Amino acid sequence: MLLVSTVTYLLKQRHRLSTLRLLTLCLVFIGLEQTLSNGGHEPHLSLYLDTLEVSQGNLILILTVLGLSCLWLQMDQRDEIPHTELIIAATVLGSCLMIMSKNLLALYVLVELQSYGLYILTTIHNRSYDSTRAGLVYFIIGGLGSIVLLLGIYVLYRDTGSLEVQEHTLLEAYGSPTMGYWLIIIAFMIKMGLAPFHQWSIAVYNYAPTHITAYISVIAKVTLVGWTYNHLGNIPTSALVLVYYLSLLVGALRPLYTINLKVILAYSGVLNFGYLMLSVLTGDPSFYAYLVQYIITHVLIFTIILAAGRYVTARSHWSPLLLLEQLVLPNKGLALCFIVSIFSLIGIPPLAGFYAKYLILTTAMWDNYVMEALLLVVTSGVATYYYATIIKRLALGLVQRRTSTVGLEGGVAYIISTLTLMVLCCSAYLPWLSEGLILLST
Repeated sequence: MLLVSTVTYLLKQRHRLSTLRLLTLCLVFIGLEQTLSNGGHEPHLSLYLDTLEVSQGNLILILTVLGLSCLWLQMDQRDEIPHTELIIAATVLGSCLMIMSKNLLALYVLVELQSYGLYILTTIHNRSYDSTRAGLVYFIIGGLGSIVLLLGIYVLYRDTGSLEVQEHTLLEAYGSPTMGYWLIIIAFMIKMGLAPFHQWSIAVYNYAPTHITAYISVIAKVTLVGWTYNHLGNIPTSALVLVYYLSLLVGALRPLYTINLKVILAYSGVLNFGYLMLSVLTGDPSFYAYLVQYIITHVLIFTIILAAGRYVTARSHWSPLLLLEQLVLPNKGLALCFIVSIFSLIGIPPLAGFYAKYLILTTAMWDNYVMEALLLVVTSGVATYYYATIIKRLALGLVQRRTSTVGLEGGVAYIISTLTLMVLCCSAYLPWLSEGLILLST
């Protein structure tokens, strides 16, 4: 109770840095992880729960969630919304524990804890009609996904008499209960907004304020894909292959005639998490490499978009930079960082996106996913068209003589420069990253 009171006090203080509050949460989660790990050795001194599982890969996903939350709180308008940190704390709690969950009932409860935090965040700017509409759509479709998830859990419990994922793995020799996991995968696809259940997510990400979109468009996908990767042995491969093909085709073809920047980035998210499904199919640690590089690029792009709002004629108060025609930026340094991040999404060497796609492709070819690897190459080439449209608009700002005398805030400039260096210098830390991935797989 003392620990809970201390954490609540730190989160409620308005004049403390939000990053320090999230770091406090990080320490709490590290202590929880150590407690869970020691449960088998000293049960009387632990909070050991049989529904959670701690591994090195789970810690990577947990740190990713915490890092995303810290960076997002730095971008958020905290003075207008004093209780944002408490909502983020609930979302982080649900996300981190969901990744470690190995009990289906606990999984459902934690998915709902995360989802309700995201619903509230989407509608938190209730003075905006579009924000309220986005939150309502998100809540309705998210509720539909929860119904399908609960139905899948019921089917599994009816067929096996157990809610433990590990016990379902043991039943594979007698015929794996795939129907329930098919429903769970469908529920995950609905909640993540992947094809063929993507239309609602495009609308929500477009209507929500830009800084809200930056968070909700990736946090649920990271945790749900991470859980799927951890329990790949129970998931029907055919379901993942279907999602992979549909996500790549939709993410590559639909944005070709779109002029809305947020819609293009939403489809880009569908495409990139489709790529991620290939590493989930192979069960290779390249999953972590691609996930981390995409999140770095994603955060970099949305930070630049938020920073560029001061240089353009705002389309709305909540989303100043909305259309491609606004991308002629007078701040040439900001435009160059944006171009670097788009090049990384395309997969231009020696940027981080190239090495991540290379790892996925080589692993897929090694595991005989030849058609899937070929489709990845083709859709990457098609997606280059709309990425090139963004680069073309940014390049127009580089050749103009007009420059801006308005600088960026120190914290924002530091985040953008650090993330840009991480994208540019991936080849420098790639050997250590590869060694770490090998250790995870052994």
